[in-house]
Formats: sequence, structure tokens, C-alpha cells
Amino acid sequence: MKRNILVIILLLVVVAIGFNKTFADGEKAKLVAPAKIAVVNVRYVLQNIKANTEFVKQMTGQTDQIQADLKALSDELIMLEKSMGTRVKGSSDYMKIAKEFMEKEAVFNAQKEFQKNIIVHTQKQWTEEIYKTINEKIAEVASAKKIDIVLDGNADLTKELPAPTFDDLFLTIRTRSVLYFSDSVDITQEVIDAVDNAK
Repeated sequence: MKRNILVIILLLVVVAIGFNKTFADGEKAKLVAPAKIAVVNVRYVLQNIKANTEFVKQMTGQTDQIQADLKALSDELIMLEKSMGTRVKGSSDYMKIAKEFMEKEAVFNAQKEFQKNIIVHTQKQWTEEIYKTINEKIAEVASAKKIDIVLDGNADLTKELPAPTFDDLFLTIRTRSVLYFSDSVDITQEVIDAVDNAK
């Protein structure tokens, strides 16, 4: 029994010496501090920065002008259609108005499609640019606060609900990558301030 205890003690001493030797030989394991993590609700940032308010105002003005132009074309088409109704089908007057109607209808449809593409392109381009700016500001805020990892913290449903539509609600639920976080790690407002103050 004493011999077994002595063997166990000896083994423990050998392991301890080997362990200490490993550290003494400059092969010390690096002790890594836990990563400092923060969250940012990027969608909330995008919706609440001043640049978005200005962009929405600009796009609303542009869309209103497009709608007014398209309505003017639509009104012309309605007048031409009414005018055709007062002519004898197949007469030269009828055919002349029908030709004008078809030409203007083609212009109306082309203009409608073109303007839709312009709006989609403008929104896409603006969103890409502002998203780059948001990411730059997230990196700046994180660096200043010595944060190692920033997650998209879209878990705060108080900022997402009530959703305007079912599709928005479904998107919110489907894209929740962080389910809970403490308010102390949320740097969303700091990022909004940083984007708003960017020159």
C-alpha cells in the first residue's frame, strides 16, 4: 500500500516537472483573454440614420414627379380612347387616332418600366454606399471601445415590432441570428451617432 502511494506521488512529481519544464522552455501557452463582443442592429441603424430620412424625402419627390408624368400620359391615352369611341371603326379618322393611341401606349409602358428600373437602381446604389459607411463606423466604434467581435444584434424585437407587413415580420424572425443580448453590449445608438456625424 505504501509502495502504491509512493508510485503515485512519484508520477505526480514527474508530470509536474514535465509541465513546468514545458512552460520554462519558452513554450508557454498563450493565455487568451475572452473576446469582447458587442451587437449592432444594422437594419435599425439603416432605418434611423439622418441620411435615410433625407434619401426617403428625395426619393419621394422623384417618385411623385414620375407619377405625375405617367398620369399625364395616362390621361392622354384615356382621351384618345374616348375619341376612338366617337369614330366609326375602320374609318380613316379612327385608324389615325388608333395609331396615335398605340404609339403613346408604347411610350407610356416603356417610360413606366424605365422609371421603375431607375428607382430600383438608385435605391440599390444608395443602400450599398450607406451600408459601407455603416460598416466603417461599426469598425471605428468597436476599435475605440476595444471590441473584438461585433454581431448583427437584430434580436431586440421592440425595435422591429410591430412589423409593417407579414413579409417584414417573417423576415425579422427568419434573420434573427442573435436571440438575446444585454443592453450593455448594444452599440447600435453609438453607430447611428457616428454615421450621422460622418462628413
